[in-house]
Amino acid sequence: MRSSLLAVSLSVLVGCAHGTRRADPVVFAPADVSQRASMEPWAISMPFEQGQDGSELVLALLERAEASGARYVSDLQVVFVTKQGEQALECSTPLVPESELEAVPKDAPEPLPDPQAPLALRDFAFSSLEFGCGSVMTKRLVRQVYTGAPTGRSARPESQVRDSVTQDPFRRSISCGYARVTQSLSRYAFQADVDYVPPMTYRIQQVRPELALAEARAQCVPASPFSPSVNRIEAVVYGGAGPKAALEASLRMHPVRTYL
Repeated sequence: MRSSLLAVSLSVLVGCAHGTRRADPVVFAPADVSQRASMEPWAISMPFEQGQDGSELVLALLERAEASGARYVSDLQVVFVTKQGEQALECSTPLVPESELEAVPKDAPEPLPDPQAPLALRDFAFSSLEFGCGSVMTKRLVRQVYTGAPTGRSARPESQVRDSVTQDPFRRSISCGYARVTQSLSRYAFQADVDYVPPMTYRIQQVRPELALAEARAQCVPASPFSPSVNRIEAVVYGGAGPKAALEASLRMHPVRTYL
């Protein structure tokens, strides 16, 4: 992130409550497009704790930028502070439009053999509450009468009524609600160390259908002594009322955490 930009750090807990969006939502755009619009750039940064949901983290930063009146967002990335041996590292995962993701070359190197290396991949499963709708078959009550042979002194057949509930394959309805969904993903070792769940495109699009963002390849570099020593999401923002408005908006929003 360029040090010459005016920056704001929003220390908040990120959760699943999203406010009402503007009629003209903030646009994810390359930096050169934003600069040609003659808008003043400024940096926004949000630290986060362990167990963070990356999808909610991205949405929260965009909401903060939008609340300030910003028009464009670029250079969006999540930065993790970690170590390899005695070397302090900063590992970053850029968020880019899916159309800009680089294809993995056929001669790409094999995964790192050391499972403790920051860029090693680890498989994991997690669960979350997902809202969805689906078609279900309607149940109906079936009343059946059974006639048996006469017993005792009665010369008339005896009848018994039995009720049962069965599904009607010809009648369907739409049912909506929350359900706990378990998913399997891969994440980098530096993400697993803080129990971070990487952003998922479909979850971001549930709130912002126009935004098909995906996590690009991570890279790790030696940590600068001048960089913040916290895990954070950051971006460059163009236009709007600037950092003060984004900070005031964050203070008005109630912190909610996503439970996984």
